[in-house]
Amino acid sequence: MYFLLYKIMKFFDKISYYLKNKNIKLWHVLMASLVMNAFALLSLSKNLFIVFLLLTINVLFLMKLANNSILYNNNDKFKTIELKLKNITEWFILITIALFINKKYKNKMTPIIFLLFSVIIILNTLDYIIKNNILSNIKLNKLEKYSNYFNNTYTFVYLLILLSYVNYKK
Repeated sequence: MYFLLYKIMKFFDKISYYLKNKNIKLWHVLMASLVMNAFALLSLSKNLFIVFLLLTINVLFLMKLANNSILYNNNDKFKTIELKLKNITEWFILITIALFINKKYKNKMTPIIFLLFSVIIILNTLDYIIKNNILSNIKLNKLEKYSNYFNNTYTFVYLLILLSYVNYKK
């Protein structure tokens, strides 16, 4: 699975270079991902799970493009604002999907599945803390090579796999 995700990430890098040459801004990518996330949640509310998966994979694709630093503005002032906007957008998408899943699949969620969802989100938060040196007085460098498996992209993939299991579970 890691090899497949690695190939997909390389593909995202190639597309982001193409978009940079076409003058696509980060703002456009973030707004498209928010709109597509809204349509994904709407399709899930209408019990169209496959459409939800396809739209969420497209949101994942757009957020990976947003993570690529090539689309950022060269001005430092705007670059920090764009980075904060990207982080807010990612968290908004993750939280809305998690809340919607919790509400829709409340009866199908066993404590173990709920625990897995929680652990994945906690490990994603730990990855964010390590990468941004939020806890600079604590040495977390040893965990960094393991936390890479819980960045936002992988977290989306893990949550989609778990959600597929929950949706098709009888």
